[in-house]
Order: sequence, then C-alpha cells, then structure tokens
Amino acid sequence: CGLPLNDATFLRYLHARSFDFTKSSAMLQATLKWRSDFGLNDMHSGNWTDIIQKENTTGKIYIRGFSKAGQPLMYMTPRNENTNDHDGKITFVCIIIA
Repeated sequence: CGLPLNDATFLRYLHARSFDFTKSSAMLQATLKWRSDFGLNDMHSGNWTDIIQKENTTGKIYIRGFSKAGQPLMYMTPRNENTNDHDGKITFVCIIIA
C-alpha cells in the first residue's frame, strides 16, 4: 500500500485519535482505502511515473533536501499549473521515495 505499517505509523494514528483504538483503527482503514481508491498503491509503476515526469518538465515539481531517513523530499507548486490537458493532472502530492 506504500504506507509503512509499522509501530511508528500505528503510534501516529493512535496519537491522532487520543489513543482511542477504535477511532484510530477506523482512521487507518479509511486511509488505506483512500490510498487504494486513488491509485497510490501503483505509484511507482508506469502511469504515475509518466505523469510525474510530465509535470516535472513544466517546472512545478522540484526536489530539495532530504528527510531524517535520507529520503529525497519532493515539493510541488500547483500555482504554477501550465499544462492544458486534464489527463493525469496532479493538484497535490506528497511522496516519500523509498
């Protein structure tokens, strides 16, 4: 699913719902469903790669810096929208490239 299902993730969801297991479990399940419905499970496969590459050539995506884990941080400035077609249009994305 692209979301690391580890202790840190579970703790983050528990903290977000004041350590209420039922609420945090529902929130995590909703997140996983949204990621699946939106197609984030296939993010590193062909279609997403092509879309990001196209958007990158327009100057709206750039990589600056690294996370504490050494992963590159990708930023996107949607206000620089300059593509004319609607296929694959990205309005916001937050990706940690593993």
